[in-house]
Amino acid sequence: MAETGKPLPEVARDLEINETTLASWVSRAKRAGNGWGESEAEELARLRRKVAQIDEELAKQPRGS
Repeated sequence: MAETGKPLPEVARDLEINETTLASWVSRAKRAGNGWGESEAEELARLRRKVAQIDEELAKQPRGS
C-alpha cells in the first residue's frame, strides 16, 4: 500500500479484513481522487495565489523596530 509500503495482502491481514474487500476500497478511493470537485480545486488555486500576493506585499513593507 502506498502509505505504508506494505503489500495489500499484508495490510488486509493486519486489519483482519478480506483482501478482496480492501482491494475494492483502494480501487474506489483511487477512482474518487482527492474528493474535490473542479470548483473546490479552482478555489484552492485562487486562494493560494492570493496568499502569495499578500506575502509579496508584506515582504516589500519596511520592518518596524
